[in-house]
Amino acid sequence: MYCKDANRRQNHDVTEFTFLGFTFRPRTARTGNGGLFVSFHGWMRYYGAFNRTALHPLLERINSYLLRWIRKKYRRLRTVKKALRAYQSAVRAYPVMFRHWRWTPHAWRTG
Repeated sequence: MYCKDANRRQNHDVTEFTFLGFTFRPRTARTGNGGLFVSFHGWMRYYGAFNRTALHPLLERINSYLLRWIRKKYRRLRTVKKALRAYQSAVRAYPVMFRHWRWTPHAWRTG
């Protein structure tokens, strides 16, 4: 049995097996460039077709989670003001890094 994943890319005859009715095989959930929110983008397009502005609070909440991650990851950006400034510069420099930034680049201010 060869357990194939992103780090092990060799080809072998047997790369999947069934155990107690569950089939174990390599996953293909990521895009070619390593993107994570493929299904999220489809979800945005589907619900955004009906009422895009209703999604803004949710998308801004996701941005606030990114802001909180910045504050926890980088010690020098622990204050809200510094983290918000870094977040806004990232949005300006890479406006297509996250698909939802096209609709709303703003974040809720969390204390």
